[in-house]
Amino acid sequence: MRILSLEDDRAFLELIRAALEAEGIDHDLVHVTSRQEFEQALQGKDSFDLILADYSVPQFDGLSALRIVRQKRLEMPFILVSGSLGEELAIDSLKEGATDYVLKQRLSRLIPAIRRAMREAEERKERLRAELRMQEQSRLLDLASDAILQQDLEDTILYWNRGAERLYGWSSAEAVGKKTSQLIYRNADSTAEARQQLALTGEWSGDLKQSTRAGKEVITSNRWTLVHDEAGMARSILSIATDVTERRSLEAQLRQSQKMEAVGQLAGGVAHDFNNLLTVIQGHSSLLLAGGTLSKGASESVQMVMESAERAAGLTRQLLMVSRKQTPQMGQVDLNKAVAGMVRMLQRTLGEHIQLEVRPGLNLPTIHADPGMIDQVLLNLAVNARDAMPSGGKLMIRTSISPPAQPGLKVPVPPSSVSLHCTDTGMGIPPEVLPRIFEPFFTTKEAGKGTGLGLATVHGIVQQHRGSIEVSSEVGKGTTFLITLPAATETPAAAASKGEASGTQGGTETILVVEDEPVVRQLMRNILGRFGYQVLEAASGLAALKIWRQQPDRVALLLTDVIMPDGMTGWDLAEQLSKDQPKLKIVYTTGYGAELTGRERHLKEGVNFVQKPFTPAKLLQTVRRCLDTNDA
Repeated sequence: MRILSLEDDRAFLELIRAALEAEGIDHDLVHVTSRQEFEQALQGKDSFDLILADYSVPQFDGLSALRIVRQKRLEMPFILVSGSLGEELAIDSLKEGATDYVLKQRLSRLIPAIRRAMREAEERKERLRAELRMQEQSRLLDLASDAILQQDLEDTILYWNRGAERLYGWSSAEAVGKKTSQLIYRNADSTAEARQQLALTGEWSGDLKQSTRAGKEVITSNRWTLVHDEAGMARSILSIATDVTERRSLEAQLRQSQKMEAVGQLAGGVAHDFNNLLTVIQGHSSLLLAGGTLSKGASESVQMVMESAERAAGLTRQLLMVSRKQTPQMGQVDLNKAVAGMVRMLQRTLGEHIQLEVRPGLNLPTIHADPGMIDQVLLNLAVNARDAMPSGGKLMIRTSISPPAQPGLKVPVPPSSVSLHCTDTGMGIPPEVLPRIFEPFFTTKEAGKGTGLGLATVHGIVQQHRGSIEVSSEVGKGTTFLITLPAATETPAAAASKGEASGTQGGTETILVVEDEPVVRQLMRNILGRFGYQVLEAASGLAALKIWRQQPDRVALLLTDVIMPDGMTGWDLAEQLSKDQPKLKIVYTTGYGAELTGRERHLKEGVNFVQKPFTPAKLLQTVRRCLDTNDA
């Protein structure tokens, strides 16, 4: 590292040299003491990586040195060193362009300041190199694909290059002499604002919606320049247009993805804490009812508590579905049977003023899906259709086998797919609203009449099932949702053979329960203990390890929460215990969706995983099934 040091104190210079050597920084320290020497050093053939300048030297000062460096447009880091630099002077030096300042009495800051300055300098160089590369790439792309045209002030086309031919579809011979409003603008007023800005400043840039010869709408990024003659009179407009249709679509998808990720983080946190509370409410309510000691009125009250808790659990499931963090319980689903099974509920949801028509397709293959989530999709679409038809109408639900390929779809259709069409005769969706209908919490309904989660939930479920969803709508005529889902790759019989018998609920085995929430841990202990199991309990992974080391051969099953404190997750704990006892049975439980861990895990509800909130029966069935499962 070549360092130019402006310093009149040789003793301090040696301290700098010693500090650099102590840190193992290979350096070439060039020492100057005056303005003349400083400028001569800068004019030398070898450049410097860093400048260290004393704020005050005889007949010269650090700020003056800094101004010389910046006037010469030299970009190397510049650190001021001073014995007593006040706060005001320090701020002035940074405003002038100094990288940092160090007080001589705090020499320990010098090396970190040098390292930071060099790191930032290298980052600036890298950014500059990246920007230069991008500019070069952009220039090459412009030459290859931009549409360049010239038109007079009356909008008549004078010049039309090959890029314009490729983008818009008209040849130069066909375009020259015509007006742009005849060819590429469906609405002549769409350029009024751009022309006004062009008249004021002589240039304009921005996005425009344009049309091609084939009738396709494209989005172009435009740069307009007013061309003047030798007398300074405006004569024509030079326009360069770049097709950015795909780029804008990708940007919109990225923004949507970021919104979904943010909502997912929020939903996961809310669901975790809320599901812990609901687990306790549902669990103790079930135990009270199972005890058989309540009066009829008390039993009815407890039953209402349970039903309310289940509805609350449904809300958290919707939140997790929106963010695709709800664990799907996959199986073979006949879409026709799923629709038929929901008809009665859909009719009640729609009301008597809306007609429901179902048209099942023939010979549909099954799909690999979560039956509950498919029901949720049907219900949410029905609610959306109902709200779009306040005065009555018709909702048609149709299933079919998807064609092998549909080029018009934005999302590729798998080779073997099943389609669900939901068409209503409602008021339709305005074009300006259509792009936002799947956004979480977006709603056009009055306050208190919609959560904004319905269609967002549908979108999240479809994405989780590796499917696609398309919407077509016309104001005043209605809306069609087309959902395409991949067909299952195995037969229903093969899938059914994989099922496990539930077994009995009780047992005498020892279970290690690991749960950081005390009331949930107590509930699980009570449930398991009531049905004969021996229970060891721990509030964290580290606490569980201590219990395990005392009696590892006693534990038959580990029942653990996934997300816990002390830096050890349920996954980590299970891995450690499995090393000691490879055949240890493990059941995971969480208030989050199982996807939240960021790792691939093969969890199956009711076999080795219990989603909170759970009932005592669900917990007991899962534990018993896991204990009775024979390892392959």
